[in-house]
Amino acid sequence: MGGRGGAPAFVAEELKTAGFTVAGTFEVQFVPDEGELDSAFDAGLTMAKRISSE
Repeated sequence: MGGRGGAPAFVAEELKTAGFTVAGTFEVQFVPDEGELDSAFDAGLTMAKRISSE
């Protein structure tokens, strides 16, 4: 890892192995652009919907 990226996918796989459900991952390098901010917002909406449906 160490700045090369890939940490979110690695952590997601570890969580799945431990029995957790992972809704998704995304990665941003440095300052997010508009598309990355939109993706983060959408990920938050997805997470909120999954939490409120349980």
